[in-house]
Amino acid sequence: MGRATFRIRPYSGSPFHFHSYRYFGRVYDSSGRPYAPAQITFSDPHTGTVRYGSKLVLTLDMQLLETGAVAYTVPVADFKFYLEPGRFRVLTGAGQDVVALALPPEMHRTIQAQVASQKELLSKALPDHERWLSWIGWARFTSEVQDSRAEINDLKAIDRALDQAIALWGTSAPPANAPHDSAWIPLFPSVYLVRPVGTGSPEAVLVGSDGTVRYRSFRPSHVPTAEDRFLGELLKRLPPGR
Repeated sequence: MGRATFRIRPYSGSPFHFHSYRYFGRVYDSSGRPYAPAQITFSDPHTGTVRYGSKLVLTLDMQLLETGAVAYTVPVADFKFYLEPGRFRVLTGAGQDVVALALPPEMHRTIQAQVASQKELLSKALPDHERWLSWIGWARFTSEVQDSRAEINDLKAIDRALDQAIALWGTSAPPANAPHDSAWIPLFPSVYLVRPVGTGSPEAVLVGSDGTVRYRSFRPSHVPTAEDRFLGELLKRLPPGR
């Protein structure tokens, strides 16, 4: 008579779906879909270099960082984007500030809504996972349970990031609508293109985090600055013919 074998069925009733075959070095949304993680570096000559990684995918182009701030993940070569209430910070890949743009109100509201809803889901998921682990404690040395314990630790790290985000975003009011002209062509959040008049050259319009509007040429200065390079990369994103 053959010996009976038992397989532990991983718990899957939570709105946060994790799996034992999770890919190393990925970040996940609440349904368990993997994405390339965002990482933001801050470099300061006095305090050194600090790196913050993402803990949860909020939308296709926004990931929650461990600080409670949000990384905007639309790719622009050699630049990173750090979102906090009122500010859309453009950073070089090495972590130096380039420009602080206005955070569009709709992005602010999306972040607030996502953080609130994900916190609610996780508040249900964590107790469910912990109850399952408590019930299955007799199998604590199996790989399935070991994986589930690792997942609990991941969920707790996400929960801490969500708490940070609630403290940062929860009571903040969305910024007022930034100045905008219908003739401006959107290039990027709070960055626009102004068509040339006559034989003139096109200009960029940058709306700062303080609401000021700044016009500047796309032509780089004699010694190109980080802002020059950033605007140059945005021009490359324009469809042919624009």
